Amino acid sequence: MDSCSCRCACVCCQQDLLTEDVFLLDAYDNVYVWLGSDARHDEKTMAMDAALVTSAICLSVCLSVLDG
Repeated sequence: MDSCSCRCACVCCQQDLLTEDVFLLDAYDNVYVWLGSDARHDEKTMAMDAALVTSAICLSVCLSVLDG
């Protein structure tokens, strides 16, 4: 199984978006994904999977709150 490393960056800037990396930004009601052009295919796949899971969890929580 592939693994990934996570780190929290409190302050980000455009220079942090390296072409060999992938990044996820969970901004509460939106999930942003950076897929660097030189990132490995498996990293890109894991990033998109994580974004979809995060979005589904957020949607589920929002719908639960709305449903009461």
